[in-house]
Amino acid sequence: MTLLLSLHLPTAAAVEAAAEQPKPGSYCPGVDVMLITAEEISAGLDLAMRSRASLIGGDRIMAMSELSSVGTVLRLAASRGGAARTMLL
Repeated sequence: MTLLLSLHLPTAAAVEAAAEQPKPGSYCPGVDVMLITAEEISAGLDLAMRSRASLIGGDRIMAMSELSSVGTVLRLAASRGGAARTMLL
């Protein structure tokens, strides 16, 4: 009897949680977070273009350094957007 009761309790809790979920779109980050994320993505694109120019110019070390920076900037943008959405949930 105890096993049967313990199997039903998580289901009831899941149903209650589902009823209180936000409406679609209400978990989108605010405009300020979106602008910061867009700026970081733009900076990543700029660094990628600089990396390409360095590679074309023959400076492989600078190209790799700038390409590494692109990864860092894009990870920052992705984590900022993910954190903002998580806080709204």
